[in-house]
Amino acid sequence: MGTLSASLSISTKSAMNIVRDLQMFGLAERRGDRIFATFDSGPQKDMAGTISRVIASALNNHVFTIALRRSLSKESVATEAELLRLFDQALTYTSLRDDTKRMYALRLTKYLSAIHFLERAANGWRLIDGAPGQLILMPRVRGTGVFLGDAPPEKVDELIQILLKSPMLRRDLDRLHLRNAVACAIVLGLAVTQHGTVFLKNDSKDLQISLAEAVNNTQSFRIVRELVRDAPGLSGTEIGKRLSVELKLIWSNATYLRRGNALRRWVQWHENFSSG
Repeated sequence: MGTLSASLSISTKSAMNIVRDLQMFGLAERRGDRIFATFDSGPQKDMAGTISRVIASALNNHVFTIALRRSLSKESVATEAELLRLFDQALTYTSLRDDTKRMYALRLTKYLSAIHFLERAANGWRLIDGAPGQLILMPRVRGTGVFLGDAPPEKVDELIQILLKSPMLRRDLDRLHLRNAVACAIVLGLAVTQHGTVFLKNDSKDLQISLAEAVNNTQSFRIVRELVRDAPGLSGTEIGKRLSVELKLIWSNATYLRRGNALRRWVQWHENFSSG
């Protein structure tokens, strides 16, 4: 598992989650501490298409999908609580903790969104059952240009000050605990990575102004700023929930809290910077 996580540049926990999903879809199996593909991995013109069709077929016939089809009418909206109840009923034969059930239900919901079976709605998820058998592989949120405040303003500023002196290898920045700051700087258009080295796109001395302007131009920041202005006492969890609806993203309760608090911190930083 360590070799897999290193080759993909992800944590061991993330690698384990990927392997569990591959096993669930019948694409891999574990033998001791090694992972093997269960499909023909020889030369194919459309390997990604083959894998997506296998996953889509497994999702289309999953007990949770069947339960949703039986219980919900097309175009109806189910809340998270309703989805969890249906998941619990569909998998009565399992003995999972409540938090584990919720995690699996939300992960399956994300996959079902990818095959256009469900789509995010204001109060939950809408059953559309649109294009079974066609899996739309989406990039990670960081890769889509969505700013989510993965690092606090102070860390991004620290990164900028370091890069003003000289470009730096990304792995060295990781050792300085600036990995998330690098992700923020890249998504804000302030930095780029070339051959494993991180460079500032603009080496002027007014990068703090550039940072404030770049943050102000992001949709996520503007959404949270309006929420905070309209309701200063709004919890981080509630901010995250409303943001996820606006961005049509599916997050866990912990992620609601983390994203909401992170972006509220950026709003506070921006207001202090603008008034200072």
